[in-house]
Amino acid sequence: MGDMGGGEYEDLMSGVGHVIDAGFIDPERMGVAGWSWGGVLAGWVITQTDRFKAASVGAGVSNWIGESGPGFNWDISTWHIGGKHWTNREEWRNRSAINFVENVQTPTLFLHGGKDQTSSTNQSMVYFDALQERGIPTRFIKFPRQAHGIREPRLRRVRFVEEIRWMQKYVLGLEWKPWDRPAKTSTCTNGVAAPTVAFHSDRHGNSEIYTIAPSGQDETRLTFNDGYDGFPSWSPDGTSVLFQSDRDGSDGVWVMAADGSGVREITGVETNDENPSISPSGSHIVYQSYVSDSLVIAVVDVESGEKKSLTDPNFASGSPAWSNDGSRIIFDSNRDGNFEIFVMDADGANQRQLTFTDNCENSGAAFFAGREPK
Repeated sequence: MGDMGGGEYEDLMSGVGHVIDAGFIDPERMGVAGWSWGGVLAGWVITQTDRFKAASVGAGVSNWIGESGPGFNWDISTWHIGGKHWTNREEWRNRSAINFVENVQTPTLFLHGGKDQTSSTNQSMVYFDALQERGIPTRFIKFPRQAHGIREPRLRRVRFVEEIRWMQKYVLGLEWKPWDRPAKTSTCTNGVAAPTVAFHSDRHGNSEIYTIAPSGQDETRLTFNDGYDGFPSWSPDGTSVLFQSDRDGSDGVWVMAADGSGVREITGVETNDENPSISPSGSHIVYQSYVSDSLVIAVVDVESGEKKSLTDPNFASGSPAWSNDGSRIIFDSNRDGNFEIFVMDADGANQRQLTFTDNCENSGAAFFAGREPK
């Protein structure tokens, strides 16, 4: 208390010195990373020393005066700094990393949720801008829809991959290379052997769509995108592949021929659309869509492109799946406080709750091949 950054920094560097003296780490190949309060400390450390070759600052605070209104950390800064920023101005200034940015020589990656209300997103942006102006290698990644933690699995993966990429480049002097994939891959798709398996892989730095024969041979790359292509699924007749992509700036549903030709967008770019699933007849696609910061279930006609939202935007609904005959859709929703399993007709009518639980979540439902809810 009252020595924010000072005592913590001395404690951290004492530990670093100990493991160096013990021969556990190479002092010429060190990086520093942290999230939340760890992000605050990582951002402070690089203003005090250039011993670290790279830094990753996640959801940190660089300017305590600027955070006293927008972020939850107003309380924390008061406890640790003391007084108000207009009565204890110099101390608030002296505990803010942004005021010592001229000392920073460390290549720094900034990571922050776009809807973080604990440590406001601008805290990373202003630090990033200052390093960029000074010519220090830096990068800022803002994660859409995420608060103080990165919860969506795909975005969590982006966070970890980009941190590894940054540390390998600036600590080890290596350009990031995806891990080698085994020569043989699983050929199971929903428990049934398929003549060709579609999957996504980031072996070339970005997630792309591939196909491979059950024998592990004849692997073919279908997409070549600078962004993200993933979650492929086959049309019922096997002539086309449905997938999720951000190639137009936001997540959307796309389709292409089985050989990768004829790529076209199905859902447009007005919303972020994910988890697409094609109906047994191949005529419609159901997916989850972010509309006005809410998650809804929607369907789109493959031929006409006509879209229709099926669920109430006042509640989050996701993970849609078709019944075997395409007449109904099963999904999860938090409309009663918990995430429960619901079923509805393919046009959104007759929505009915199937599970009733307290203080837990139910999700990821799928129709059993031989039986469907009545």
